[in-house]
Amino acid sequence: MKVELPPAEIVLPPLTTRGEFLIEADKLDTWNAVGQIAVRTAGVEYDGRAQMLDLYSLRYRGEAFLILTKALPQSETIRRLTTRVTATTQAGKPIDSDAVAELLALLQRQLPAEIAVVRATQAAERTKAEK
Repeated sequence: MKVELPPAEIVLPPLTTRGEFLIEADKLDTWNAVGQIAVRTAGVEYDGRAQMLDLYSLRYRGEAFLILTKALPQSETIRRLTTRVTATTQAGKPIDSDAVAELLALLQRQLPAEIAVVRATQAAERTKAEK
């Protein structure tokens, strides 16, 4: 008797990160705001950061990944300072997981207000230094 097995399902790695988004803001302000949100969000473990690489190394819901903030060049469609906020695996590959998508959604909701706080703090520090 010959047993036939169903064909194996081939799972391809993701080509993009689910939940990545664009925000009209300076890359550095966005990077600073991401860090502020990450350190005070329950369940997020902060492993490290690298400003020169625009990244944070985080763990969330048991999954390790990188959050990246990359400036986009101006173009016919991008007229203002715009930053892409995305995530990758520790190896730099696109990632598609519920934990990452959930954290990116949280960042997308909270970043506009947090960027305003970052800008206000920086302005206050400049004013204080000028006096």
